[in-house]
Amino acid sequence: MKQDSRWELSADVEAVFSAYDEPVRQSLLSLRQLIFDTALATEGVWPLQETLK
Repeated sequence: MKQDSRWELSADVEAVFSAYDEPVRQSLLSLRQLIFDTALATEGVWPLQETLK
């Protein structure tokens, strides 16, 4: 599955995600993709601002 350019990881997010073991990282990326896909499909929600908490 090709990742949409709107979903590219920022350097900050990439740094945090890369610290996790691969199975955890893949789960986080899947969840992130679901959030972005849902926001894109929901009227009035797009664009999102991704932050680290």
